Amino acid sequence: MTEYLAVDGGTIAYEVAGSGPLIVLAHGMGDSREAYRAVVPELVTAGYRVAAVDLRGCGESSVDWPAWSRTDIAGDLLALIRHLGGPAVLVGHSVSGGAATVAAAREPSLVTSVVELAPVHPQAVGPARRPAGAAVPARHGAAARRGPLRQSAAVALVPRPRLPRGETGRLGRAAEPRRDPAA
Repeated sequence: MTEYLAVDGGTIAYEVAGSGPLIVLAHGMGDSREAYRAVVPELVTAGYRVAAVDLRGCGESSVDWPAWSRTDIAGDLLALIRHLGGPAVLVGHSVSGGAATVAAAREPSLVTSVVELAPVHPQAVGPARRPAGAAVPARHGAAARRGPLRQSAAVALVPRPRLPRGETGRLGRAAEPRRDPAA
């Protein structure tokens, strides 16, 4: 059942299910809390209280907001956690991933951990929109020569898994044999 929380500038829609430690799920821009419809029952079964939230202007949340920044979204997430009696694990996709990190930095006592799903990379945002004092990740190798990274940090820094010789991957092809770089 949809519930609503009034915050400065508008109303945030959310749903809560389950009992136990709180997890707040925040979707990416242009989506809605329905993005997590398959995840919520699994988390509830695992013993969590799960709140799926609609961002500003998305889903059933109000649309007439004065601002739409990650910092503003972080404030909404913190207001929801306070309202639900946090602390909480914050899971954010895209812009909400950045908002979850901002929320954790602003009020670490309310956020036990952050999960960023395909976050917006700070270099893609640019210095004019990056919070003052925010660290800019170092670029190495080919990425440093190409300019701003075009992939999220989560994707860019996770190595691709290698299958042992003779096993097959998802596409049913045999794994390529590993080659000794010194050879």
